[in-house]
Amino acid sequence: MLFGRIYKNGRISIDEPLDPSSVGRITKKRMEEANHEKATAHDLRRTFATRLLANQVDIVTVKKMMGHANIATTAMYDRRGDEAMQAAAEKAVL
Repeated sequence: MLFGRIYKNGRISIDEPLDPSSVGRITKKRMEEANHEKATAHDLRRTFATRLLANQVDIVTVKKMMGHANIATTAMYDRRGDEAMQAAAEKAVL
C-alpha cells in the first residue's frame, strides 16, 4: 500500500487505505498554508494528468498511473487546449 489512512487526530495507519476525505483535508490545508487559491484534490489529479500528457507520456501510461479502467476517463482529464493540437498538426507528415 502506497499511502496509509490518516486520521483527523494525526494518527496514521499503514494497514488501512488512505480515505478520500483525508486527501481533501490534506489538500485544503496545504493550499491554505501556501496562501494559494483554492484547489481540490481533483484539480491536482487533473493537473497531474495534463502535465504528463504535455510531456509526451502516452495516454495508456497516464491511464494506468491514474488508476482508470477506461481510457475515455483519462481523456477527460486532458486540459492541454488548442496549443497541443496545433503543435501536433505541425509535426504531422503528409
